[in-house]
Amino acid sequence: MTENLSISRFFEEQLGAPFRNIRWSWGSVDEGKKRVFLRLWADDLAKGGAKIRVLQKRLGDDPRPGLSERKHHLELIRAGGYSAFGVLCTRDGPGCPIRDYTSDAVLQLGTLVEDSDFRYATILGAVAISDIGKVKR
Repeated sequence: MTENLSISRFFEEQLGAPFRNIRWSWGSVDEGKKRVFLRLWADDLAKGGAKIRVLQKRLGDDPRPGLSERKHHLELIRAGGYSAFGVLCTRDGPGCPIRDYTSDAVLQLGTLVEDSDFRYATILGAVAISDIGKVKR
């Protein structure tokens, strides 16, 4: 898990993709290397681990800036041209803050799929932080 590095510093220093805003960002983009990094919850993993929830559709027009930014990140993934990764976070329950996050690897995300309630990202596998640069788009 973490090495006592805040998640905002982890995104900036380890992933090279600082949050736009450390209070409300749900992810970030490294425009230079065309990579999207999403902050994701372990309790949103689907059974079997083949996909993970990335957006609850009923949030609709919720005015939170984190949601607007998440929709933009998902559009970058959907349009192609960006590699996508997820930083897996744990919490004590829905609505609770981050308790911890996985700092040695990220989830490599594939295509986006959806059902009537959620949008999901398929999971291609785990990638060590040191190997992110080797992943092809």
